Amino acid sequence: MTNNTLTDREYADFCAFLEQHCGIVLGINKQYLVKSRLSPLLSQFKCQSLPELVKLVMDIRQRELRAVVIDAMTTY
Repeated sequence: MTNNTLTDREYADFCAFLEQHCGIVLGINKQYLVKSRLSPLLSQFKCQSLPELVKLVMDIRQRELRAVVIDAMTTY
C-alpha cells in the first residue's frame, strides 16, 4: 500500500518550497490538492510514497522532478 499522507511538517515544508519557487501559497486545508496532483508522479519518479517524493523534490539536484512538480501544481 502506498503512503500518500504527508505529516504536518512535510506539508508545511512543501508549501514553503512551492511558495519560494513559484509564488503559490497553499492553505492548511489543501493537502488533498497536493495529493491529487502529485500522486500520479510517484511511479514516474520511482517513489514509493508521497512523503518520499516531497523529500526528493527538496533536493536542489532534482531539477527535472522540481520542474514536473511545479508544473503539476500550477497547471489545471
